[in-house]
Amino acid sequence: MIRKLVLILVPLAALAAWLAVRASAHRPWTTDSPAALAAFEQGLEAEMKLYAADAAKSYFEALDLDPSFVAPRIFLLQVLRPHDERYPQIVAALRAADPDPLTERERFLRAFELARVDQDEAEFMRLLDGFVAQHPDDPFGLRMLCQRESVVGDVLGAEHCYQRLVEVEPNWVQAQNLLGYLAMRQGQFDEAEKRFQIYQFIAPDQANPHDSMAELMTVRGRYEEAHRELDKALELRPDFYSSYDHLLFLALAENDPQLLAATRDRVVEAFSGNERPTTFASCRYALFAATLEVGSDFAKIQECPKDGVLSIALFHTLALRAEGPEAALTLEEHLRERLKATPVRAGVPVDKLTSSDGGLLLHLEGMRHAVSGDLETARDALQAADETFELRELDEGLLLLRNRLVLAEVLESLGDAAAGRRERQRITDINPRFLETEPYLGLPALR
Repeated sequence: MIRKLVLILVPLAALAAWLAVRASAHRPWTTDSPAALAAFEQGLEAEMKLYAADAAKSYFEALDLDPSFVAPRIFLLQVLRPHDERYPQIVAALRAADPDPLTERERFLRAFELARVDQDEAEFMRLLDGFVAQHPDDPFGLRMLCQRESVVGDVLGAEHCYQRLVEVEPNWVQAQNLLGYLAMRQGQFDEAEKRFQIYQFIAPDQANPHDSMAELMTVRGRYEEAHRELDKALELRPDFYSSYDHLLFLALAENDPQLLAATRDRVVEAFSGNERPTTFASCRYALFAATLEVGSDFAKIQECPKDGVLSIALFHTLALRAEGPEAALTLEEHLRERLKATPVRAGVPVDKLTSSDGGLLLHLEGMRHAVSGDLETARDALQAADETFELRELDEGLLLLRNRLVLAEVLESLGDAAAGRRERQRITDINPRFLETEPYLGLPALR
């Protein structure tokens, strides 16, 4: 099946033109300006490559050429962050836009994005289900449906949906990428690798296919291959920040302080004058360096944004070591409040998600109880976290492994050496090198 799929694929260089021909034939985008349409289609191509800044630039260019063009505003809401000062203006303009002249797809996407912004779950679901029912082969509707299935934890449903998307649009390259991640979530590592290889084949000029493969290689302990993939990604796109970030994670996994510092310095050089990525990398470096016990500026780390489940977990462990269980409990409470305030993701409120957030909170509770000496409660929380975590991506994959390591320590401290060995074997089954390099920050209750 993989070979057959590869044979029908065409190089991505032809994809933009092919999509443009289909677009003009079916007139899915409402504008009288060919130049604006061309700029918008460049934005779509950049977004498919996960080059968000390039996509935003092209969408704004399309609006400059045709201020009445609605579609660029729809997609800007997908590539801009809500705290971007331009975001409220885009939302306001989209609300004010007259939907009557728009195509049916545009009307759906406009209403869909506004429902997401408004966190209107019922309307979000109604719009999506209605559009897909009427237009089962529309790739934009399928894309939204697949995202929803993935977010709510219906892995098989999401997998079937993305396979359908590939059938409808064989060159919708992100479908191959996401099928790879869905295979990872199910522990189907060989299948994930094949999907990422297909992704690389059909998008040979893109950085993200190599970045995705590097995530899989890092989780699996194939660190040398992860290095090669990240080097290739940055060769193709020297400003692809995700690959620098994953190099920091790789340095942590390998327990390599020199690589950690060198990667931070590369980010500072590559993004000179751009405060956001350099600050983010410096914060990631400070946290990971403290974890590797080559730095201990806990006050500086406290000022940094907490992004990603592994980073939050590592900060929590540092707080346990530096300030004790009460400080860690405060962090847990802040995290719960933040999750409650998180906007709807793919139309699903946070408290209904089957996601890494619930596993993270259970892991934090387990760590705190372990330090406090309540090993039975710690065991139960860590086991519940293990049942919740999935190998969605690199940071959750590393946290899943780390959670099992702490669980093994707790079980052994409770006198169940056999159960501890089983947990260590489960770690080795995924990543044979994790136990060789994973730094252990030291939990007094387990010493």
